[in-house]
Amino acid sequence: MDRERPPIRSCPQCGSRRVGHLGGYHFFCGDCCQELQVRPSQGRIDVFDIDEEGNLTAVGSLRLSRAGRPAP
Repeated sequence: MDRERPPIRSCPQCGSRRVGHLGGYHFFCGDCCQELQVRPSQGRIDVFDIDEEGNLTAVGSLRLSRAGRPAP
């Protein structure tokens, strides 16, 4: 990912602005405790729940707009 603004500035699930960048295309929401993986080549964001042991469970996907942001 280049040094432009990260594609996620607020959580597409809960709307919180407490989104941290984990590295690459991975982000984490501090309010709803979900991991977000941006897949720009596929035009989507995959959303995962994190269990107590740190395992990821897929919740679903969100479509990206042409600007690379979650679509409304």
